[in-house]
Amino acid sequence: MSTPLDLEFFESVIAYNALKNETYLCSIIDHVRGEYFDNKDIGSVISLITTFYNDRGTIPTTTEIKSRITTKEERQSFINVVTSFKSLDTKYNIDELIANTEHFLRQKAVFNAVLEAADGINSQSVSPSETLNQFEKACNINLVNDFGLDIVNDVDDFITRISEDTVFIPTGYQWLDKMLGGGWVKTGKALYVFSAATNVGKSIMLGNLASNLVALNKNAVMFTLEMSEEMYGKRIASNLTSIPIGSLKENSDILKDDMVTIQEENTRSHLIIKEFPTKGATVRTIEAYLKKLIEQRKIKPDVIFVDYLNLLAPSISTGNTYLDIKSIAEELRRLSYKFGGIPVVSATQLNRSAYDQLNPGIETTSESMGLSHTVDAQIALWASEEDREMGLLHAGMQKSRFGARTGKNGTFNVDWDTLRLTESSDVVLEGRELENAHSILTSLGD
Repeated sequence: MSTPLDLEFFESVIAYNALKNETYLCSIIDHVRGEYFDNKDIGSVISLITTFYNDRGTIPTTTEIKSRITTKEERQSFINVVTSFKSLDTKYNIDELIANTEHFLRQKAVFNAVLEAADGINSQSVSPSETLNQFEKACNINLVNDFGLDIVNDVDDFITRISEDTVFIPTGYQWLDKMLGGGWVKTGKALYVFSAATNVGKSIMLGNLASNLVALNKNAVMFTLEMSEEMYGKRIASNLTSIPIGSLKENSDILKDDMVTIQEENTRSHLIIKEFPTKGATVRTIEAYLKKLIEQRKIKPDVIFVDYLNLLAPSISTGNTYLDIKSIAEELRRLSYKFGGIPVVSATQLNRSAYDQLNPGIETTSESMGLSHTVDAQIALWASEEDREMGLLHAGMQKSRFGARTGKNGTFNVDWDTLRLTESSDVVLEGRELENAHSILTSLGD
């Protein structure tokens, strides 16, 4: 365990560097507050410095600070603080300074959030969502010490980065891998969303994609906000064993034997289904669950599935559906950066205009186009009445930051007994060819 920081002493270190190091002041300006300091003299000086910087965009000189002092108390505070610098060793390792400052600011911000919450309770004006937001901000204070990539002057580093192959986790479907440039990006930082009208096959697709990871000896977590854990479990068990969903109970011995075999062949793999009530969980709820899963069970998912995005609650509700859904999408994408990076796969609804529409466009996204603006890839699913009777499900790219957005659509065969999706052996049809096929089927029906 690291040595505890002497917060009282470190207050002087912060004050000195805020007065002498403009780069340091820039790093802390959005997070530091005068009331964080137990030493009231330092708190007073910090308030003067931050006020000046916010007004002028530069660190104040001693003369400029003196010109801002309006009371004897402020003058004496400034003298006391500057005098205390004589006892400081003013040479600092910048990485150590930044790390310790982050620690100081997080502790103070959390403590301040506790005090404000207590005041709110006493005055009966506390907002749980706003309080939670304050705690999250306090815990996530980050003083950026990485200036990114200079592709002109750091060209060697740039070439090294772009020469490294992106590692993908296969989806289990060749068409989808091709359209996504290789599959799910292993390092995360990506949100993938499948969109479809009601009862077309969003959950079927997500369940199959999760099942496919088992054969790759990978870990998946499925968060369900609509179906129970048992119902989702039946679907996935049927996917994995080919035992019809309606016959699982009668074939429990075969089910167990098949699962043991799957476990023996994929010793690392876990497929965990976690149920939350509809609108009863936020992305923060999911993040807290994952943190426990990783720390306590030592299971880190390779892919996170959420069925589905619109059924989550926003961490802070605005009452505006567009903004709330956009916020949820942004939070899910931010989640894909956590825990070393894990891709997140979810789903969303298409609006009424997409019903029975072939290859629906991104403009048919229901509730919030803000979702589509946020995701890295959006894949539409559709099926006509004839397709359903024939056991076919089609897929097309609505948006992709990774691979081609145009080209042939994907076609999947659906085994309705097991809800297992397999890629059609037929040549996938492009949009116009698919429309022609639909017209032929319609005319035959007449």
